Amino acid sequence: MAFFSTHGSLRGGQLPKQAFEHAIGLASKAKVIGHFGCRGKADPKIIEFLMKTLENRAWAEEAQSADGHPDAADLADAQKFALKMLKIV
Repeated sequence: MAFFSTHGSLRGGQLPKQAFEHAIGLASKAKVIGHFGCRGKADPKIIEFLMKTLENRAWAEEAQSADGHPDAADLADAQKFALKMLKIV
């Protein structure tokens, strides 16, 4: 199994790292061969809603800077990840 996600958080940041750790934990009986997170623009209405909740404010603040993603570099990195996963399987 390979995990791929889009998110508004900073790539390599604590929030996506925690999400991947949680997902891998849920898939503990599967063989996980890799994971990749790609920044993606978050809906401004969702950001506005999440800014009102203390437990989601950090993510909402990061997501504000994801406008313009995924960009060409993100897509190139995603393609490299996919090719790597294909080689593994």
